[in-house]
Amino acid sequence: MAHTQGLVAITGAAGQLGRLVLQEVLAKVGANQVVAITRDPAKLADVAAQGVKVVAGDFNDPASLTAALAGVERVLLISIDVVGSERVRLQTGAVQAIADAGVKHIVYTSATNPAAAPMEFVREHAATEEAIKASGLSYSFLRNNFYFETITDKVKGALASGVIAAAAGDAAAGLVARADCAAAAAAALVSDSTASEVYNITGPVSLTHKAIAETVAEFAGRDVVYQPIDAASAQQQLEQYGLPAPVAGFVVAIDHDLIGSGALDVVSNDVERLTGKPAQSLAEYLNANRALFS
Repeated sequence: MAHTQGLVAITGAAGQLGRLVLQEVLAKVGANQVVAITRDPAKLADVAAQGVKVVAGDFNDPASLTAALAGVERVLLISIDVVGSERVRLQTGAVQAIADAGVKHIVYTSATNPAAAPMEFVREHAATEEAIKASGLSYSFLRNNFYFETITDKVKGALASGVIAAAAGDAAAGLVARADCAAAAAAALVSDSTASEVYNITGPVSLTHKAIAETVAEFAGRDVVYQPIDAASAQQQLEQYGLPAPVAGFVVAIDHDLIGSGALDVVSNDVERLTGKPAQSLAEYLNANRALFS
C-alpha cells in the first residue's frame, strides 16, 4: 500500500489507542508529516521532541480543531469516550470542523454493526458515520470489534478461580487486540487511497466464552471452565464484587444484549488487508502480554 505524501493528523493522540497509532504511523512516514492533536499537548512532549507537530484541539471547541488541521490531507478521528447524545453532538461538530479545514479524507474508529446494534452507545457510531458521509469527504470506516483488553478482568478472574462466568450464552464475538486496531488505523491513515471503504477490524476467529475459557486454560496450564449464567445472576455477582449497580448493569448488557444477540459475531481479514499481517489470535495476545496476567 503506497503512502500519502501529505500531512496526516490524529485526534485523541495522547489516548491509549492514539499513542499506539502514533507509533505505527511514525514507523511509516517522517515525523514532520504528522500532526498530533490533543487537549493537553504536554502529554505528547516526547513525540514533539521527535519532530511531530503537537497542537491543542478540543471537540468542545470546533474552531480549535479546524485551526489544528490547517494543511492536513488525511485525519484519523478517534471516537471519544463520552457516550449518549453528547458524543453525537461533539463528533458531528468535529466532522464539520474537519471539513472546514479542507481535509480530504477521514479515517474514523467506528464499531461493529453500528446501525443495528442492540445498545445505544454502539448505535451512536452510526450517527457519526452518517455525518461523515454527509460531509462529502472520502472516508475509511474502521468498525472495530471489542478489544481483547476488555476481557482482562475475566481472564484474571479465571486464572484465580478456574471459572469464567458470563451471561452471553453460546454467542461469539470477533474480539481483536487493540494493537491490531492501531496498526489498521495507521495503515488507513497513511494510505494514498481516496476510495470510501468500510473495514471490519476483528480477530482471526469469532470466540464464544467457552472457547475463551479453553484458550485461557491452555495458556495457564490449568483447568478453566465457562459457566453460563443468567443476566440477573451476573448483575448480582458483579454488585457483590463492589461494582455500582449501573456499572454492573452496563457490563452485563454487553455480554447479554450485545454479544448474546450475535451483533459482534463478525470476522474478516481486513486487518491483514490493511497491514499485510494477520490479526493476533487470543492465544498470541495472552502470550505476548504474560506480564499483565502474572
